[in-house]
Amino acid sequence: MVHVQVRSKKAEDIVHEAKVYKNYFDLGDNFYAKIPVTPQGYKAMKMLKDAGINVTATAIFTQQQALVAAKAGADFVAPYVSRLDSISSHGIDVVGDIAKNIIDFKLNTKVLAASFKTVDQIYRVSMKQAHSATIGPELLMQLIAHPMTDISVRTFTEDAEGLYDVAF
Repeated sequence: MVHVQVRSKKAEDIVHEAKVYKNYFDLGDNFYAKIPVTPQGYKAMKMLKDAGINVTATAIFTQQQALVAAKAGADFVAPYVSRLDSISSHGIDVVGDIAKNIIDFKLNTKVLAASFKTVDQIYRVSMKQAHSATIGPELLMQLIAHPMTDISVRTFTEDAEGLYDVAF
């Protein structure tokens, strides 16, 4: 999947820009237009869905914004976790509230949590039923690594020395 941010402000321009990007990247159903949750953005979401283009609602800071985007047809909603935390809000809780709404109202939308500073935030949004997260390579490497894994692999190798005579 590729999620591409639009820059236009008016609904009609947003739709035009998204169509240009979709044709340019030629990704078929793997293309998602990232649309900000503004009044014109909500209008464009509906228009894009009617045109058969996938939508990711972005710049989400409240459960209400995500709910309106889901009702407008967004395939994904992208709440900004660290940005919420930085203004003394509770990004993880907002993700949980959004996920609860999606489940309770049986909406065909998924949570793509965004804006992370720590692996712990990623862990906590996954426990709040976020469907996916957008993270940078540094956090990804921290997420998949663990010192006990390294020790275990080293121990496996040491324990196997002299036991196997398999040529590689």
